Amino acid sequence: GAYVSRSLSFEKSTAAMHEVTLPDWFQPCYNDAATLWIELRQGMEEAKRNKVNLKGGLGRIYWGAHQNFFREMIMAAKVEAVAKLTK
Repeated sequence: GAYVSRSLSFEKSTAAMHEVTLPDWFQPCYNDAATLWIELRQGMEEAKRNKVNLKGGLGRIYWGAHQNFFREMIMAAKVEAVAKLTK
């Protein structure tokens, strides 16, 4: 990433914002992923109630991973539409 981006030139390039409709398959996939993350959080809370020794900052790691996961999931859902826009 970093090496490649430094070697690119943005001279004469343009950028535009496009609103993309997510594909039909995305909603059930998103719902399943959300259910999985809820179950993971519930498991962490149950472990905490049962005084399982969880290392400090686990909640912070969970929420960071949660945000990254869904950001990447939404980005992946847009790939097909972006590919069509670039052709």
